[in-house]
Amino acid sequence: MKKINAKVDKATAVGVLQVFVGGALVIISVIIALVGMAWTFIFDGTASTVGIVTLICTILGITLIMRGVMNYKLASRFRKIRKIMSESDSIKLPTLERELGMSRTKLVNTLQRQISRGYWLDTYLDEENGILVQGYNPTHLKSESDNQVVNELISKANGYIHKMMTINRSITDEELTIQVDTLVSISKQVYSYVDKNPEKANQVRQLSNYFLPTSVELLTTYLELQEQDVKSENMTNSMNEIKDMMNTVEAAFRKQLDALYGDKVMDASVEIEVMKGIMKNV
Repeated sequence: MKKINAKVDKATAVGVLQVFVGGALVIISVIIALVGMAWTFIFDGTASTVGIVTLICTILGITLIMRGVMNYKLASRFRKIRKIMSESDSIKLPTLERELGMSRTKLVNTLQRQISRGYWLDTYLDEENGILVQGYNPTHLKSESDNQVVNELISKANGYIHKMMTINRSITDEELTIQVDTLVSISKQVYSYVDKNPEKANQVRQLSNYFLPTSVELLTTYLELQEQDVKSENMTNSMNEIKDMMNTVEAAFRKQLDALYGDKVMDASVEIEVMKGIMKNV
């Protein structure tokens, strides 16, 4: 949540700065225009150069103001929607339309831009059912394979990944949330590869049957300990051990990802060496 708030705060600050700079440019353009008019009137000269400078400053100023207002409104609306949702994991779009006084088209456009800018963590917009959902979007890793074994493997992985992402939203330790985000990202890459290369399914069974479920169990325990107002030394040590273990899990997934792409990397290396040899003889 800290990372999201930082992005929203930055967008707000940038928006205010853009409006300020844009306003300053417009004021400068007005001053230049007045000076130019006075110069032309007094000395009976031409004001072509002054007019061009004035036009450029005005255009830049108005553009910055418009972008600043847009950025500020986007961040402000995010905060309003978060407040309306409260602790809920989902909300119906008609509710947001009514609370914000926005049309469906404008609301959807606003939400899509907020999601693309990273304001929402693991949130997806279900336009078909008219709902904004905070959590894992199954379509991000939906199996396209006709292999039933692979489909079941990926479906199982989907469940664990979903749980990790849900738990991660409540973890307050920023370092650990980054670790989990990285683990989720690598996990998606691993299972997306297996989806396209079903023959590699056996290589990831240990990840599916041990590392993923164990990670979920450890993170669940961490969250339970984190929520205790008073923590004993053993509880604190346990939380630190879980953080250390997540590094080990991440390393295991990175190693597996490298192994999956091993053949492609080797083929590329061979091709590169062959090409180098050919170029030497040219």
